[in-house]
Amino acid sequence: MMIIGIVSFIIWIVCLIANIKLATKKNRSVAAWVILSIFFSWIALIVLAILKPLPSKEEVEQLKREVDSLKANQNQ
Repeated sequence: MMIIGIVSFIIWIVCLIANIKLATKKNRSVAAWVILSIFFSWIALIVLAILKPLPSKEEVEQLKREVDSLKANQNQ
């Protein structure tokens, strides 16, 4: 019975680490995914694996600059 507990704990830790790495890679909130992973380890991992990555801050800033540029050109 103790071996099952140890194996379960190891799987839980592996899922936690995988969620941290995947959340970072997909520009998601690491803190939120750690909390979800604590309670729903492998389920959180599956959901995070399915989600599309969010744009990085640099991509968002670039898009804002492009939109502002288009608005400025449109107003001229």
